[in-house]
Amino acid sequence: LVIMSSTHVSQNHNALHAPHYKGAVNRDNLVVPAANGLLRYQNPDQAVVSGYRRDVIHDLQPKVTPATNFFGGTNNFFDINLPEDLDSVAKADLYLTLKNADSSDTSFNSIPSNLFSRMEVRLGSQIKETVTDVENWVAQIPYTDPWESGRQQSSTNIDPATYKVDFDIGNGATANAVRIPVSNAITRCGVPTAALKDQASIRFYSQNASNVITNDTDFQLTDIKLRVHESRRRNDQIATAVRS
Repeated sequence: LVIMSSTHVSQNHNALHAPHYKGAVNRDNLVVPAANGLLRYQNPDQAVVSGYRRDVIHDLQPKVTPATNFFGGTNNFFDINLPEDLDSVAKADLYLTLKNADSSDTSFNSIPSNLFSRMEVRLGSQIKETVTDVENWVAQIPYTDPWESGRQQSSTNIDPATYKVDFDIGNGATANAVRIPVSNAITRCGVPTAALKDQASIRFYSQNASNVITNDTDFQLTDIKLRVHESRRRNDQIATAVRS
């Protein structure tokens, strides 16, 4: 009688198909790239964390409120400062409230994130990472499985079959808040802002609405916020991590 250990995995066995095996570790998942691939960090989703954690939600406003015609041209921008005592950022989403003051109905011909040509992660005045609209699209669409796309449909308003927003904004109407997932080095790498010397902020640059919206003659931005989901340890644990 031969009894084999439950942790045994054959060399020819695909580890991805046996996640319950102790030896089946996909090492590519242990780190995530950042700064356009120049840096690699421990993946917070794969990290083993001991001690207390709680979820904290922060609704952050731009330093200067953007004009209602923000999407009337390219390279308009606004900055959102991140709190200086953030622990690991689990995720971040940009919420837009849009109004159609045009005489015709307005509809999207692309996903909402294309309203922004790029976003920059900044420390003080230095640009540490630039995420283009194409990179943001890739983060949302090609590498998202159809089940995840379906789950996100109601909150992002993106039709998983067409990758477009699946509603029109009638004449004079205001849309429900449109959610745009924000993926960058801060949101992916779990870097505590308390460990950063300078103020961390994200700068968002506009794309002309005519590239994303039909009948955009009087397409208005009426409200905007960045919602940050923080996974927070006790203050003493954060202080220890920052000092180390």
